[in-house]
Amino acid sequence: MAKTLGDVMLAVAKLNETKLHSSAEHQMYSLAIPYDGGRYQAVTAYVQADEDDEDWLIVSSAFGHIDDLDPMDLLRRNESFAGIAFVGVEDDGSAVVLARIPLESADEELVVRMVAAVAGYADALEESLIGGDAT
Repeated sequence: MAKTLGDVMLAVAKLNETKLHSSAEHQMYSLAIPYDGGRYQAVTAYVQADEDDEDWLIVSSAFGHIDDLDPMDLLRRNESFAGIAFVGVEDDGSAVVLARIPLESADEELVVRMVAAVAGYADALEESLIGGDAT
């Protein structure tokens, strides 16, 4: 990654005409992607090391809570979704759409696509499963 993650996320925020919130200490960035009708989809990007100490860029967006959803339905949706994003569950029970790539592979164009895919899939799930903005 030639640019810093912060620089790339700032470009993503400008492209989506939204504000970027950041915690440089934790390499965590969040923004709200605007959609028609005044809706927004909150997206977070952060760096996490794996068991081999390789840094990964993770982009995520919550769309509900697992207690309110059918886990088998979510797994089936993962199977049918063609793209870089997939459904997961955070430790607090938040149902999220995630995408991850090795940080060294993260260029601006790919991060823009990741954010768009994660936000779009989470927004669609939120709309179809929850009935609107849940997070």
